[in-house]
Amino acid sequence: MVSSFNPADSINNERYKRAVFYLLIILAALQLSITLLTNGFALQQDEAMWHYIGRNWFRNGLVPYRGGTDNKSPLFFAIFGLSDRLFGVNYWFPRVFGTICQSVGTYFLYKIADLLAGKRAGLLAISFYGLSVLWHGADGRYVSYT
Repeated sequence: MVSSFNPADSINNERYKRAVFYLLIILAALQLSITLLTNGFALQQDEAMWHYIGRNWFRNGLVPYRGGTDNKSPLFFAIFGLSDRLFGVNYWFPRVFGTICQSVGTYFLYKIADLLAGKRAGLLAISFYGLSVLWHGADGRYVSYT
């Protein structure tokens, strides 16, 4: 049986891998610049509340939801509590972490589109999705939100 290895296919695969990598880096850099530079250098109202709950949990042992409920998971408060424990009161750690999570999700979107429709469709999907999450209407500044 003759092998159907084509050297051009491996070159194209490498080209697509590089394109995906560079596109993800560019989209993450754009997202970081929007979320860190256009939102003021302070926590928003909701972020401050979540930071307060996370700080009280990590510093004082006050577990969230004791005597109350909310639609946020405890992991969400743990991210803000970890942020406070590692860096004190800050606005950037949850936003950088949110950008990283968003970039991982964008990469998985590429993998799904690649599996279903091919590499070009994957690049198109991450381009549309990656740029649309930067819009003001899509709350591009608030990557630390749920």
